[in-house]
Amino acid sequence: MGHHLRSRGVGRPAIISLLGIMLLCICANSVAQNLVAHWPMDESSGSVAADISGNGNDANFPADPTWRAGIVDGAVLLNGTSDVAAIVDDILNHSLDVSGALTVAAWVNPNSLVFAQQNMIVSKDNAYEFRINARNAGTWDIRLNNASGSIVVVADTKLILNTWQHIAAT
Repeated sequence: MGHHLRSRGVGRPAIISLLGIMLLCICANSVAQNLVAHWPMDESSGSVAADISGNGNDANFPADPTWRAGIVDGAVLLNGTSDVAAIVDDILNHSLDVSGALTVAAWVNPNSLVFAQQNMIVSKDNAYEFRINARNAGTWDIRLNNASGSIVVVADTKLILNTWQHIAAT
């Protein structure tokens, strides 16, 4: 059974535009050697967001996504309900099973800062979640889970409505 990494918007009626998502395992080696996945999401059309890390973790959109202009080329518009980019981390390729340090980064452009529930940008099974926080409008955080519990780190800066911004957590 494969693992799924999902990039999704969950709350209503928010729409989050994503320009790109990058997952990076930080180790003593160079960044290029530790890049787990990088989805620029700048294709401008189609149902696949290519992973340019070289690990083959292409993302598939089960529903036809809406594409729009991004900072460079295109960006995908996630509607907060049915738009999901699913990546299968299959039995032979465990590149998404990060056990050490982790950095997650994304370009986002939210059209709302109030959500009914947490708005996931990236989540991996029950291991980690990079999300826009529903409890405090405009904040975002990363949640790391393990067998003994979870840790949530909330960013000091708030998101700006209708503006492209780069967010990252390590």
